[in-house]
Order: sequence, then C-alpha cells, then structure tokens
Amino acid sequence: MADGIGTALTAPFLQIMKPIFYVRIAVDISMAAILLFLLGWHLFGNFPHEILGTGLFVLFSIHNILNFRWYRSLFRGRYTVFRAVQTAVILLLWLCTVLTAASSLMISRDVWAFLEVPGAAVGRKIHLVATAWLFVLSGVHLGFHGEAVVGKIRRFFKRRTKTAFAAGIFLTVLTAAAAVYGAVVFVRRRLYSDLFLLSEFKFFDFEESPAVFLAEAVCMTVLFAVAGFCLRRLVTVKKRPSGFRRPF
Repeated sequence: MADGIGTALTAPFLQIMKPIFYVRIAVDISMAAILLFLLGWHLFGNFPHEILGTGLFVLFSIHNILNFRWYRSLFRGRYTVFRAVQTAVILLLWLCTVLTAASSLMISRDVWAFLEVPGAAVGRKIHLVATAWLFVLSGVHLGFHGEAVVGKIRRFFKRRTKTAFAAGIFLTVLTAAAAVYGAVVFVRRRLYSDLFLLSEFKFFDFEESPAVFLAEAVCMTVLFAVAGFCLRRLVTVKKRPSGFRRPF
C-alpha cells in the first residue's frame, strides 16, 4: 500500500522531470555546437558570430536555471577531492562566460555596437583569453560526465555480447586517436598562446576549410574531455577486483 501511494505521488513529478531532462540535453548539445562555430569567427563572419555569441549566453543562463539544484547544494555536504575540483571548474566557467560576454560588448561592431561600450583594446585581450579558457574548461566539464556516457554505452552493448568487445575496442581507439590529433592541433594552432596571452595578436587563416576547422575543434574538445574524464578517475580512484575489464 505504502509503495503504491509513493508511486502515485512521485509519478507526476517523474513525468515533469522527463521533458526537463530532454530539454537539458538539447541545451547542452546546442551550447557545444555553438561554441565550436564561435571559434570559427574568421570563417563565418562577425555578424553571425555576435548573434551566436548572444545565443550562447542565453543558453548558458537556461542551463544554469535547469541545474539550480546544484547551486542549492553548494554549501551542503562533505567536499570530496572531485567535488572540490568540479566546483572550481564550474566557477571558473562562470567567470570565463561573464568575461566573454562583457568583453563582447566592448568589441562589438554589429549587434551591440549601439551601446558604445568603451575599452575595445582591453576588451580584445580579455576576449581572447576568456574564450580560450571557456573552450578548454567546457571540454573538461564535459569529460567529468564521461562516466555516465561510458555507462550508457556498456548497458547498450550488454545484451550484444558478440559485438561488445569489438565495439569497445573501436570506440577506445577512435577516442584516443581524436585526442592525440587534438593535442597536435592544440600545439599547431597555438591555443596555449591564447590561454596565457603570450601574444597580443592572433593570426587567422581566412582561406582554410570550415569543415576541417570544425573537425579539428571537435578533436581538441575530445582531448579536453578525455583529460577531464581521466582527472575524475584519478581523484576518485578506488580499489577494484583484479581480472579482465572491457576496454570502455
């Protein structure tokens, strides 16, 4: 009887939460896609860049509203090493997003130019550094949730034992290859220079292929996500029984 009453009471709540879950996924995917296109400012033009940047900030706000429970629990419970690291990354993402938005107003030439916010010279430097860190930290933040993705993949192949091992090998090799190439791109495109403002001037190749640029940006995202995934594994390491483990 008690179980039946509990189910009856929680059913409406679960029905509400399910659409919110899908909205949350849609918002996250949209944010990731927009961020990749924003990196290609030199390929897609300034006006679309400012429109997409505004949309990203709106989605960022929606993302935080949908995850308000995390903020409610910020000062509750015990802080493990991973929780402390995760909180630091999220707060840094907040800082980078605010700095990116503020500097966007300072250097806007189209959408927000009518505001005439001064400080374009300083704004360009802030924008360069803030967007670079926003890109890196977004990938790390994505990697923190990689455990859930791996779990879903394992459950998907659990009833397909003949293909599970092969699929695990393929996905592991594919991810590793993308991460390695992402590291090459990171160095070749000198993203480290943007992160630490080693140069105040950034050179763009206006003739490069947009498809190649986006593919390389995806590989860098995989690199940062793998770094976040490994960091989580490192700080939450537990003793596991010896024996064979599937490679994903």
